[in-house]
Amino acid sequence: MNFIPRVLIVRILIAVGLASTPVYAEPRSDLWAPAVSVLLPGFDQWMHQDYGAAAAYSGIWLGGGLVASSAKKAIEARVDAEGDGVNVKIDTRDDTERRYLLGGQLSFAAGSYSALHAFRSAADSRREDGQYEFLRDKVTVQDTVLAPFDFSYLARPTTYIPLGLMGAVAVASARSDAEGYQKVGLRGSDYAFGGAFSHLAGTHEEALFRGWMMPLMREYVGGDVMSNASQSLLFALAHLGSNSIPIPQLLLGYHLGYVTQRNGWSLGEAAFIHTWWDVFNFLALYSRREVDLNASQRAGRTVLKTPALNLPPISLVF
Repeated sequence: MNFIPRVLIVRILIAVGLASTPVYAEPRSDLWAPAVSVLLPGFDQWMHQDYGAAAAYSGIWLGGGLVASSAKKAIEARVDAEGDGVNVKIDTRDDTERRYLLGGQLSFAAGSYSALHAFRSAADSRREDGQYEFLRDKVTVQDTVLAPFDFSYLARPTTYIPLGLMGAVAVASARSDAEGYQKVGLRGSDYAFGGAFSHLAGTHEEALFRGWMMPLMREYVGGDVMSNASQSLLFALAHLGSNSIPIPQLLLGYHLGYVTQRNGWSLGEAAFIHTWWDVFNFLALYSRREVDLNASQRAGRTVLKTPALNLPPISLVF
């Protein structure tokens, strides 16, 4: 039965009292509504009168944007008039620049959470039409946000093996004696910023790639393998920066997709791995500081600045 006749029949049955009003009167958009919600968090929720969630997503997005914008103005005030402008790097130790990064990441996270919420509602509304039969377990934004604090995942080989690998790389990077860098002690602000940023990045990117894109491709493009390979490629391309050929990021993205599918499309384990992967990276990043070298010393030499398995942030510009 196609979409229009089914909707008409349901409405007729409701009108004559032979059926109760369903949770979803008709199928929702599983593509454009989540996509718009990434850019305008709360969009889908406002449309469907879910005012509590809409206000939360829109409020977080607006709050993050205001924090980032005010921080950027403060940074610009320090830039010389003839300089190249604002160029904030993830390894910054400046509190204002960190505020700029966190504000942007908070706004982006609100969009990803809103998109996940919109997509799962759309998937639920389309199940009567035979779509998204593989998405039976309920996945919520709240569960995804809290997942990095569920340390029971550490008992799983699919969790402790990749995190052990990243931990080893981070330790090796922190202990290396690369020329042009000196070892420094970690400060409380390093832990705070690294933890907060990692949590936002780890949870919202899982919501975006494994929570929305992968099941969408699973429904319309192909099976588990094809949808996982497709989203992991997009994930790797989105993290270009640490490697010109992001093979480690491609493999990690595929592994996160694999555990998500294996766990009944729950995002918990993937969000845990992703968050703590980023935490290890930040600890390695802040354990060293770049020192001044003249141009002749720097010429012809490449210095490993971040761990080879680094996941540079996906961020918005304010």
